[in-house]
Amino acid sequence: MEIKNVDILLNKSVKFLESIPETVIDERLADRISRDSRSVHVGNVDYETTKDMLEEVFCKCGRVERITIPLNKNTEKTMGFAYILFELQQSVDEPLKMHGFMLRNRPIRVLPKIN
Repeated sequence: MEIKNVDILLNKSVKFLESIPETVIDERLADRISRDSRSVHVGNVDYETTKDMLEEVFCKCGRVERITIPLNKNTEKTMGFAYILFELQQSVDEPLKMHGFMLRNRPIRVLPKIN
């Protein structure tokens, strides 16, 4: 891509961002911070582990709102980690105690999504 075309795209992007009211950006940022504060990162997850398996383990810690298991774009296979979003921020403390828990013969790593 030519430098001129990149400049045009950047200018359009900047103008678009400037057109978004600050309150919308603030609300989106606040929503993201809220979700992240209610989430944990689960590492060393076996590639065959499903959302249902994770929910069965982590539902004991609090109400699970969503489980995300990212996929490799090229292979469409799981990447060995997951994010678990809980309904309440207080629920995040319990799963942190599961760091080292054996799931499908692997010790999982459980860390807060926000440090």
